[in-house]
Amino acid sequence: MVLFGLGFRPFFLLAGFSASLMMFLRIISFRWGEAFPNYYDPSNWHSHEMLFGYGVAVIAGFLLTAVGNWTNHPMPKNKTLAGLVVLWLSGRILPFFPQYIPDWLIAFSDWIFLPVILAVIGIPIVRFKNVRNYGFLVVLGVMTLANAEVHLRQLGFSITDLAFGITFMMNLIILMIVLMGGRVIPFFTRSALPKAATKIRIPVEWGAVCLSIALMVGEVIQFSPEILGFLAVSATILHTLRLVGWHDTRVWKTPLLWVLHLGYSWIVVGYALTALSKYGMIPPVLATHAFTAGGIGMVTLGMMARVSLGHTGRQLLPPRMTIIAFALLNVSGLLRVAAPIFFVSDYGTWILLSGSLWILAFLFFLWDYFPILTAPRIDGSPG
Repeated sequence: MVLFGLGFRPFFLLAGFSASLMMFLRIISFRWGEAFPNYYDPSNWHSHEMLFGYGVAVIAGFLLTAVGNWTNHPMPKNKTLAGLVVLWLSGRILPFFPQYIPDWLIAFSDWIFLPVILAVIGIPIVRFKNVRNYGFLVVLGVMTLANAEVHLRQLGFSITDLAFGITFMMNLIILMIVLMGGRVIPFFTRSALPKAATKIRIPVEWGAVCLSIALMVGEVIQFSPEILGFLAVSATILHTLRLVGWHDTRVWKTPLLWVLHLGYSWIVVGYALTALSKYGMIPPVLATHAFTAGGIGMVTLGMMARVSLGHTGRQLLPPRMTIIAFALLNVSGLLRVAAPIFFVSDYGTWILLSGSLWILAFLFFLWDYFPILTAPRIDGSPG
C-alpha cells in the first residue's frame, strides 16, 4: 500500500499520466479529426480535462499532503485514499461512454470530487483554526461552482449567456498559483541559497493578488475590454515587481528553483498578452496558452518534482530526465504561444509540435518519478 501512503503519491502519478494521455488524444482529434465518443465535444473536453482533470489532480495531491503538515492531523491513506483515486478516475473515464451512461451521472461523477476534497481538507483546517489557509477552502468552493456551470450548460441548463466555467477555472488555478507562489517560491529560494537576495514587499504582494482577483471577477461579469485591459496591464506590472523581488541570480543554477521562477514568469507573460488581446492586438487564445501551457504547466510540474522528493526523504536534486522535462515544457509553451505570432500560416504545425513536447516532458517525469512515488520513503518514515 505504499502508493496510497499519502495523497501526493497516487495523484501526482495520475496527473503525469493524464497530462500525457489527454494531450495525445487531443493531437489525434486535432490532426486526424477522429471524434471519440464523448460526453463533451472535443474542444471542451480538452479544456475541461486539462483544468478539472490534470489541474485538480495536482491540487488534490498537494493539499492532501500539505494540510497534514499545516494542522498536524492525519490525512486519508490506504483504502480511503484509494477511494478518492477511484472517484477522480470515474470523472475521467465515464465521459467516454455516453451511449451507456446517463449524462446526469457522468456530470455528477466528475463534479462530486471537488466537494469531497473540500470536505476532507476543510474539516481539519477549520477544526484547528488554521486561518492562514482558509483561502484555499474558498478557492476550492468556487472551483466547485465553476465545474457546476460547465456541467449544467452541458446538460442544457444555461445560467447565463456566457459560458464562464472553463475561463473561471483557469483563473482560479492561476490565483492558487499566485497565492502559493508568494508563499513557497521565496521560501524555497531562501532555503536553497544561503543569504538569498529575496525581498517580500507587502504592498506589492497584496496588490498583485488583488489585481488577479479583480481581473478574474471582471472576466466573469464582463467588464468592458478597456477596463479589463487596464487591469491586465496593472497586474503585469505588479506581478513583474513581485517576481523581481523574489529573484536571486543563483536561481538559474538550481533546476527546482528556476522551473518555478520561469513558470511564474509565464503567468506574467499571460497577463501582458491578456492586455494586448483586450485591446485587439492579438488573439485571446495566445494569452490563454501562456497561462496554461506555460504557467500552470511549468509551476505544477516543478511543484510535483520538489514535493515528491521532499516527502520521500530524498535530496532536493531532480533526476536528469526531469530537468530535461522542465526545458521541454518551456519550449512547448514557446511553440504554442510565440511561434504562431510570427509564423501564422504554420499554426497547425506549432500546435502539433507543442503538444508533442508536452507529452514527452510528462513521460520523462513519469520515467523518473514512478519508482520514487511507488517506493517507501528512503528514511523509513511513514508517508
